[in-house]
Amino acid sequence: MPRTCTGNCAAPTETPHRPSPTVMRNNGLARASSIDYRRLTMNKCTSSPSRNDEILARQLAALAHPVRLTILRALACSEKSCCKDVVDRLPLAQSTVSQHLKVLAEAGLVTLDRCRPHSHYRLDRNALAGLGLRLSGFTDECLSQADMISPADLKETPFV
Repeated sequence: MPRTCTGNCAAPTETPHRPSPTVMRNNGLARASSIDYRRLTMNKCTSSPSRNDEILARQLAALAHPVRLTILRALACSEKSCCKDVVDRLPLAQSTVSQHLKVLAEAGLVTLDRCRPHSHYRLDRNALAGLGLRLSGFTDECLSQADMISPADLKETPFV
């Protein structure tokens, strides 16, 4: 049941809006605060995450370990490899290599063929090529965003 006021309740007080400082003077140069600058530029550059963004983030996270990069290079040298083949090339325990292969497989960069008694891993070259295209598209998009900001927006940047 909702609470009702019996007349003794104080009205909620609103926090007065404090405008952010837009210009600070420093050695005679006008500077926009970094918060204002971010508000100004982010409104023009933000978009909601896409499916490509989710795939890119997952694959980049999988590549964010030097051992996984080494494993991918090892898998690139052969058509297929079992975990033992990869372990023989690295100074790591089988369980460690297996865990790294699992992360790469979950990211879609490595395929796993379960054939008894061994499981074979393959570098998914199409997935790796797709990662390259997604990363290239992402960097192109980010670099082109600078073109969307007008010179008038940049006249009082915090980087002057």
